[in-house]
Amino acid sequence: MKASYLLSFIALFGIYNAKAQSVFTLADAFRYADKNSYLLETSQLEIEKARKQIQEITAIGLPQISAGADYNYSPQIPQQPVPAIFFDPNAPEGEFITVGFGVTHSSTASLKLNQLIFDGTYLLARQGSILFKEIKQDELTKSRAEVRDAVAKSYFNVQLAVEAQKVLEDNIESLSKNLKDVKALYESGFVEEQDAEQLEYLVNGLKLDVDNAKRNKILAEKVFKFTIGMPLDSGVILSQSLEDLYFQNVTGQSITAQAFDLTKHIEYQIVENQEVGASLQLKRTQWAYAPTINGFVTHSQSNYNDENFNLVDFNSYWIPATIMGFSVNLPLFTSMARQARVAQARIDLQEVQIAKEQVGESLLLEYEQAKSDYIYALERVQNENRNKEITKRIRDKTLIKFSEGISSSLDVTQAQNQYLNTESNFLSAALGLLNAKSRLDKVLGNYNTL
Repeated sequence: MKASYLLSFIALFGIYNAKAQSVFTLADAFRYADKNSYLLETSQLEIEKARKQIQEITAIGLPQISAGADYNYSPQIPQQPVPAIFFDPNAPEGEFITVGFGVTHSSTASLKLNQLIFDGTYLLARQGSILFKEIKQDELTKSRAEVRDAVAKSYFNVQLAVEAQKVLEDNIESLSKNLKDVKALYESGFVEEQDAEQLEYLVNGLKLDVDNAKRNKILAEKVFKFTIGMPLDSGVILSQSLEDLYFQNVTGQSITAQAFDLTKHIEYQIVENQEVGASLQLKRTQWAYAPTINGFVTHSQSNYNDENFNLVDFNSYWIPATIMGFSVNLPLFTSMARQARVAQARIDLQEVQIAKEQVGESLLLEYEQAKSDYIYALERVQNENRNKEITKRIRDKTLIKFSEGISSSLDVTQAQNQYLNTESNFLSAALGLLNAKSRLDKVLGNYNTL
């Protein structure tokens, strides 16, 4: 009974652990990173901030209402000298008395409405804020492509570490079997002790390499989880092996057949929007010297008293006052400042136009380089795959000859090292192909629309 409970607990624990593991294809990793990548979260916040800036600028052209209240207390009312004859006809000429003008307590409450009627820069500023949001959206798209490129490369690195560990373990298994046979032959006196020790030396070295490969795999997985925005202590399983990803590129439709459209490249679109922005800034600078017209309405209520004053007493008489009007502001002379500002804005536009041309040429060059690197990586991986198969046959034949006493342990060592070297070269070439493919996908804009 206890054993049954124990087995049930182990089964449930295994199911829980299986559920705790997140399984990712490369496409799954892209989707997860789109929602959780630190860089993309920041870019999305920038877009939200740009939306609020549009609202802020739009509000400038809408009615603005403000309220105010003032209270004044005069413990000593200012006195002014006036001729005494004003109050006493019998007073001698030239005599003055002082009279206080004002009250001890006074308060005023006001309400003011302002409305922008005309400002040439307002509409241009609003267009600029909308354009700024579009630029931020383009930057999000660019960041998404960069994140997907980084996710792809980190995914490949994990699978490279897995494959490298597997290759080493397969070689250990093969050599361990041969080592067991050689030790039996040595104990029977058919081979020298050196031959057995040579194979044991190879096996020990491979075991050390396996331990290092395991550590590399753990580190590669942490880098992958960090890149997609997953907690580092989460469990993860990558379902597409390096071999699967490799054969998709070798046997699939060549990406080199895809046409490169400069106008659809996100970096070119960004610089195009920057050109539009510089043009708007030039117009805004020119319109800054047109007249601006503002309208306003102000209504106030004032209360005055010397004694028994109550600030919130609405039973007493509050004196009303209403003013309506508009103001016009027209710059007439700026001591050449206007011409200097317009000239600077025009130069800024010219600089962006030069940058646009430069970005266009550099993107074309980047595409040609990425395409060339991909073709070379494809040819290299195919060549290394053939070399791997050749050296594997050589190693297997050498082991057979060694077991038959035809070849020496040195021959086995050389054949084994040659095979491991070609295995390493093949894995490196496969990784290079996948990285070159990812770079070409990024240049072609394939990561923008996934």
